[in-house]
Amino acid sequence: MKKIEELLLEGHSNIQVDGEDISLEEVAPDIALADFRELKIQFSDLLIPTTEKDDESLGAGGFAIVKIATYKDMQVAVKIIKEETYGSRQEAFKEFRHEVSIHANLEHITIPKIHGICLTPNFCLVLEYIPHGSLDKFIVKDKYQIIPYNLIIKILEDIAKGLKYMHSLKPPIAHLDLKPANVMLHNLDPKSEVCAKIIDFGTSRQCTTLLKDFNNVDNPRWLAPERIGRHPYNEAVDTFAYGIICWEFMARERPWNNIEFSVDIEAKVLAGEREPIPDHTPLVLKDIIVNCWAQDQLTRPNFTWVLDMLEKLKQGDIDLYEEMAKQVIVKKMEEDERKKKEDEIKKELEKLHEMKWENLLEAVEDKAKEERSQFHSSLSGIELDKSRNIGIPVSRSDKVILKKRTSQRRRLNSSTKKKTLSEKDRHFTIL
Repeated sequence: MKKIEELLLEGHSNIQVDGEDISLEEVAPDIALADFRELKIQFSDLLIPTTEKDDESLGAGGFAIVKIATYKDMQVAVKIIKEETYGSRQEAFKEFRHEVSIHANLEHITIPKIHGICLTPNFCLVLEYIPHGSLDKFIVKDKYQIIPYNLIIKILEDIAKGLKYMHSLKPPIAHLDLKPANVMLHNLDPKSEVCAKIIDFGTSRQCTTLLKDFNNVDNPRWLAPERIGRHPYNEAVDTFAYGIICWEFMARERPWNNIEFSVDIEAKVLAGEREPIPDHTPLVLKDIIVNCWAQDQLTRPNFTWVLDMLEKLKQGDIDLYEEMAKQVIVKKMEEDERKKKEDEIKKELEKLHEMKWENLLEAVEDKAKEERSQFHSSLSGIELDKSRNIGIPVSRSDKVILKKRTSQRRRLNSSTKKKTLSEKDRHFTIL
């Protein structure tokens, strides 16, 4: 099988057996992706911008990068696998085959179509282009925009329909990496046939039994507790992630946004803790959130129940919901502005604390030199009173007076000395 893989990776389609050419698809149909031969295209058939100015990337992750390209006069999204992430080309090919076998067999309006696959020089999936970007950017990065409640309900409905379809297959297929970054927006009109589509099936698995694969566990923000705790799990992990996405629509931020380390998030989820549900959340949607992110996977609802609840949500007071959401966003803007100013002040204080003592002393010495220089400059026109060693300003008239007083003091001292001497002389004469 390794030889067949090597031939495929080199671009060969046949293998010689006893001097006869045999198709690799006949010898190893699974490895050669024989069931998807109609999807195989040449990489050269894709027009992918190569200059820095024209290069457009729809997104990038640890395992792939997605670029806009043209194929048969049609705009497409090309998912290019990062082979270096997998350690070897063979391992990357194995994961690529798995994703193709899952995605190509999914046919639903909420799942983008595959237009082609490439094996050389890169492993690529050529996918339906979805124009409005990811849900992550829509609800978190553009967090100050007002999203109509009808559109929120429609997006949640489309995601639920896609997951209901996947979970209804025999055997069920669990997405296993459901999060806003893996939901793309096809249309922003809530009256359109579809607004949201689910993407990225690289980690998806068929749930013939409870799954025990924990190697692809990634970001714990959307992970169900059974996966974090490395317990057997099934498609109910998608239900948990769906509940988190519903919460994000109300909170307009990522879960556990204030926690830096993954291990701390995992500890909270395992302990049954959840983010507080915002007060403006409609009761029906709150019910969906609480049930979907339940700690016990056996108590989580299926997506038939979720879709029924979303129908009830449509009957609510949409105008009231939107007005409450607007007030929340205004409040969030004010809080973020206040936090921004506090962070700026904090950074300035940190800069001062980070100054080295040597630099601080140098600054003090420079300041002292500057002040001494200014002091000496100010002494021009000032005479020194030597008796007190203090610099005092002396005017011309004062100089004359001081001169007279000095002369008088000297004459007085001289006469005092003479008088003292004459008294001494007289004393000696008497003796």
